Parts: sequence; structure tokens; C-alpha cells
Amino acid sequence: MRSLIYLSSRKIKNKFLELVKKPGKLILTLFFIALVIMNLSVESISYAGSRPLSEFYAIVFAFYILSFFTGINKGFSHGGAMFTLADVSFLFMSPVRPAAVLLYGMLGRLGSSLWMGIAFVYQFSLLRSYYPVGVKEMLVAVAGYAAVTFLSQLAGMLVYFFTCGNEAKTATGKRLLYVLIFIFAAFFLLECDFTSFSFTSASYALTKPFMQLIPVAGWVFAIVRGILEGKAAVITAGGTACLIFVAATFVILSRAKHGYYEDVLVSAEKNSELSQEERVAGRRKSVKNLKGTLTSGKGASVFFYKHILENRRAGTTLLSPMSLFYVVLIGVYGFVLKGDVISLFVMSCMLCIHTVLSGRWLRELTMPHIYMVPGSPTKKLFFILPELLPKIISESLIQCMLIAFICRCGVMLTAVLTVSRISFCFLLTAAALFTSKLMREREKSNVFVMLCLFFGMLFSLPSILVASGLLFYGMGTVAAFSATCAVNILIGFAVLFMSRKLLTTGD
Repeated sequence: MRSLIYLSSRKIKNKFLELVKKPGKLILTLFFIALVIMNLSVESISYAGSRPLSEFYAIVFAFYILSFFTGINKGFSHGGAMFTLADVSFLFMSPVRPAAVLLYGMLGRLGSSLWMGIAFVYQFSLLRSYYPVGVKEMLVAVAGYAAVTFLSQLAGMLVYFFTCGNEAKTATGKRLLYVLIFIFAAFFLLECDFTSFSFTSASYALTKPFMQLIPVAGWVFAIVRGILEGKAAVITAGGTACLIFVAATFVILSRAKHGYYEDVLVSAEKNSELSQEERVAGRRKSVKNLKGTLTSGKGASVFFYKHILENRRAGTTLLSPMSLFYVVLIGVYGFVLKGDVISLFVMSCMLCIHTVLSGRWLRELTMPHIYMVPGSPTKKLFFILPELLPKIISESLIQCMLIAFICRCGVMLTAVLTVSRISFCFLLTAAALFTSKLMREREKSNVFVMLCLFFGMLFSLPSILVASGLLFYGMGTVAAFSATCAVNILIGFAVLFMSRKLLTTGD
């Protein structure tokens, strides 16, 4: 056990040394901490929000449920991420008891889950503008989210332990999961009052005591709500259920006849392969259609047809599941929280970062064959970038039509909103190219993404100032968004011109 304590202390020390040796990570970490402090340092003299607190509970509980079912579903495919290949290579070969190694893995995942939960703090200022919550409520919700993430990873590992390598058991486990979802979804629908349906009535139905029986998510939510409302019995019930689940998982994995080493080894290998593929290719995609071959294109133009073929095979030509989720998010924010046209448009533009940075064009910059294809660097960029157009246009059209429906905008304003959002996506693409040229880095590291966002906000500042000035002098929203579009296009082409030699050999 002493060796594991020493290993943990050395890992923590090496993390701090890594920050000193890599200024980029240090700047990113300090920026992250500063944002957290800024969000928690909001003046608490009076609460700005006046909506029912039950809606806040429902939002928190919905995040918990999503995290739990995501972890369970992950367990059916490649298990939890409790151990890395380095742990498998060294710890599993050391003369340390399996139970101690398992405890080490659990505590390590608990720390990383807490770190993931801190990202929840970024929503504090937004939630506080609608609900009467303070720093205490937010920190308790963040701790609950970290606990749900940790317990969901344990549940995913337990599911993988029982179903690994057996298709019949995997199918049975998925059916049981679907039955569980159906039971609680049916109860939620029965409790909803559809005669006067609203977000408030739905939040009451979601936070009923029966819903707190949902494994992991409901138990942790019971603890969180019990702490905020001062109900000791609820805290005890939820805490007891969580402790029993952790203890049972520990006993099952550590005392199994064949041990948990084999399953963890396969799980760690799969997670390592997935991480490596994500670093190289951006994200993992399954090929859904093997029909068609690359028969068009010559020279630099081959990249355009290559991307069309790859997107057709992966089934992601227009809309991805994440794009549909963003549409739902904008709808909820617009209908429930009564967002206006400008706030909804800003939110839509902020969400386009996923579309721009998940495109194949950015991965193509990491491939060595792009330098071997004959053609000028500018021409190669010209044929790489159009791959984004179908996705950007379809997303902009759907999201802006939804915004127009919510805010009752006219046809002219809807068209201007759509074109303006496309111009912001174009500007963010130019910012990503500029960041690639500046950093000489093509992979989507955290520093790269943060710099893309920084340059994207910097390049969009002139258009925002122009639009604000036109609105101030009463020129109308159509004129303001039209001017925004024109300024974004001019700045975007200027940035593209500065980045035109990105693919020059030796640059």
C-alpha cells in the first residue's frame, strides 16, 4: 500500500512540474482557475433569479441522469476508464494485492471526476440569473455531478465485467437498461400535467421521490437535495445506497474467481486505442456505408471529393447527433427561459465551435500525404475548407428558423440571421487556420481549442461593435446583422490570406 501512496504523490508532483515546463498548459490552467473564480465571485447581495427552485433541481437531476446512462452505455462497449495501459503494464505485474490496486484505481477516478465536475461551475452565472441559488448550492451540485460521474464509471466497469465477450449477456443487459428507462419515463409522463403543461410542472414531475430511485443518479440527487433542504433522512437514504453500491462493486471485482485483470486489460486497450484515434482523427466514427470509391478529382481538388466520400460513408453529411442536441438546447432556452433573438443568436454562434473543429478539414492538416499531392498550398486549402459548407448551412438554417419561430421574426430577419451565423462560422474557421499557423500545431489540444476561441472572439469584435453601434442609433436588427455579416466576411478573407501558406513545406 505504501508503494501506491508513493506513486500517487509522485504523479501529483509530476503534474505540477509539467505545468512549469510547459507554459502553454500553465496559462490554460490559470485561465481556467480564473474563470471559475470569476463565476463564483458574483455579487451575492441579492438574487437576480426569481424562477422556482424546483426547476434548478430538475436541471441538475437531468445532468445526473444523462451522466449515469452515458456511463452505463459505455460499459457495454469498452468498459470504464479506471486504469490506463501504464497501470496495466506496471501495477498488475507488481507484488501488490489486487484489492489495493482496485482501490487505487477507484480513488484515482474519484479525483478526475471531481475535476470534471468543476466545469459545471461555468453555468453558475447563467443559472443564478434565473434561479435563487448561491455559491453553496452550486458547489453542492458540482460535488454531486462528480460523484455521479465516478459512480457511473464504476457501474460501466461492472457492466463490462459481466458482459465482456458474451453477446447474449450484452443483449440481455441492454434490454434491462431499456426496461429501466421505460419504467421511469412512463412514471414521469404519468406525473406530468398535460392540461397546463409547463417547464415548472415538468420539473415537479421529474423530482418526485419515486424518480430518486433511479440507480446512482437518483441516489446522489437525493443527497444533494437533502443537503440543500436540510433533510437528514433523505441524505442518509441516498448516502447508504451509494456506499452499498461502491462496497458491492469493490467486493465483486476483487473477489471474483478469475479476477478483474483480464477485463481491465481489454478495457484499457480499447480506451487507449480510442484515445489515440481521437488524437489523430479528431473523433471516432463508424463506417456505415462502404459503397463508392474515390473516382473524381485531380491534384488538390481530390481532397474535396475525398471528404464528400468519407462523410457519405460515415453518414454525417449534413446533421450529426450533436447538432440535433444543440437544436433542442436552443429550443429549451428559447421557449422555457424566454430568450430574446439576440441572446439566442449569440448562443447559436457559440455552439458552432463544435461543427468547425470536428470537421475533416482540420484532421487533413495532420496527414503527411497532403504535402505530397501536387498543387499550391493555397489551392489545397481552397479545396479542403468546402467540406464544412453543407453542415454549416444546414445547421444555420435549422437553428435560425427555430429562433425566428420562437421570437416571431419576419422572413427578411430570418434570412439575415442565417447568413450572419454562416459568416461567424467562416470567421471561426479562419481563426482555427490562423491558430494552426501560429502554433504550428494541427491537433485539437486544449491549448489549441482555447486559442481558437480567443482569436475567434478577437476577430469577431469589430462586427459586434458595428452591430452594437447600429442598434444604438436605431437602425434596426436587419441592418445590424447585415453589417455584421459583411464585416465578418472581410475579416475572414483577410485572415485566410495571412494563413494561405499554412501547407508550405517547412513552414
